[in-house]
Amino acid sequence: MEVRVRFIHEFELGHSAKETWRNLCRSMGEDVVSYATTKRWFKKFREGQEDLNNKERLGRPPRVDMNAVLTLIETVPTMTTHMLAESTAHTCKLTEFYLKLESKFERVDGCLMN
Repeated sequence: MEVRVRFIHEFELGHSAKETWRNLCRSMGEDVVSYATTKRWFKKFREGQEDLNNKERLGRPPRVDMNAVLTLIETVPTMTTHMLAESTAHTCKLTEFYLKLESKFERVDGCLMN
């Protein structure tokens, strides 16, 4: 976050992205930030976006807690993948994917079978 605060400070002083990048590398170390990142932030500032936080983005899906899933299966062995997904707050497809990855269970008519 410190680098982003410095970005906006330099931007408000009227410095270019290249000047800012050089200043940061000189004062904080060569590998503190890339020139491409500096340019991207300056583009945001020019467009009026001065929020220094990252926007939430999709990225990788959350990992399923297999211990929780296996505990549910042991507790209620007739649970469907849909029921498991609802109980673990994940999508059915993601739950199925991780069950197949564990390759301990197969799906038969919507039910999990050992």
